[in-house]
Amino acid sequence: MTPTELKQAPPRIQQRYGYPRKNVGWIVLGVLLLAIALGFGSWASLRIGNPPIRAEVLTYDVVDASHTMVTFDVHRPTDATVVCALRAQTSDFLDVGYATVTIEPGTDYVQQTYPVATASKAAYGQLLGCAAAGEPLKVSAPDFPPGTENPPQPWRPTQ
Repeated sequence: MTPTELKQAPPRIQQRYGYPRKNVGWIVLGVLLLAIALGFGSWASLRIGNPPIRAEVLTYDVVDASHTMVTFDVHRPTDATVVCALRAQTSDFLDVGYATVTIEPGTDYVQQTYPVATASKAAYGQLLGCAAAGEPLKVSAPDFPPGTENPPQPWRPTQ
């Protein structure tokens, strides 16, 4: 029998001679699983690409050995209290100042300059990250050189 003749034969003959029938159930299941995977991937991309709280350093100024000014901005929901971690580091990437800053609810965009007190002259000022108050702040812990402590924050001029 030719393939064309086998296609037109009764189902018992097709089964006997191995005519391949399309299993529609597997095709539907595959399409459904693909749609679910694409939907989840789209949702995850939007969630990761548009977090509710976004922040970045705008500038830093190493004023002297006692402090570094870090200017940063935060985009957040207006009703969110946000906690941000800042640090000042030496050129050897050791911390000389570390501070957490709390930004109270208000506008959805906040630009703030914070004086990070330093134990010695810094080379960099950084914003490690921000999170809503009550949520874990996923940033690295302070890494001070042995025998060095974080000075009291924020920096205040000595009289």
